[in-house]
Amino acid sequence: MKALSNSQKDFSSITAAEAELLTQQFHVIKDFFQTFTSREMMESVNTMIEGFLFDEGLENVSPEMRVHIANNLRLTTFLVSLEESYRKVSLLQGG
Repeated sequence: MKALSNSQKDFSSITAAEAELLTQQFHVIKDFFQTFTSREMMESVNTMIEGFLFDEGLENVSPEMRVHIANNLRLTTFLVSLEESYRKVSLLQGG
């Protein structure tokens, strides 16, 4: 794959194989967000974490579990960003 400059790529110079991979990636993301929304996932993770923290008591949360909680929150943040990006690309493609 050609080197990226400032996290940007001149898309006029991508190969057919790269274009196909980008198309496949878009369809995976499209299928995912047609089944689930980032809002649903975020609410689910938040409910799970709140239930765990308040039902079990904060003092029972191990350092390892705190790392898992933080990672889950990072994942939901990533999914929200990914969905926003997907929606923009989808609009550019006409729907």
